[in-house]
Amino acid sequence: MKEFTLEEVIENNFIIIDDNVYDFIEFENNHPGGANVLIKFRGKNATEKFYKVAKHGPNVKEALVKYQVGVLV
Repeated sequence: MKEFTLEEVIENNFIIIDDNVYDFIEFENNHPGGANVLIKFRGKNATEKFYKVAKHGPNVKEALVKYQVGVLV
């Protein structure tokens, strides 16, 4: 799995959840909560917010795999 620094996450507009790095740009327009939610967290750690959303259960966590591009170092 590719390793990213925080600077690389910021440069690439990736999002961090549980130290995993995701590229959600292609998914933004399909996000059930709207694109603005993901746009707001580009280049940031969204772990706390992710777990505060009740609909983010095990199925959503499993679906994240297809957007994962690496891990945070």
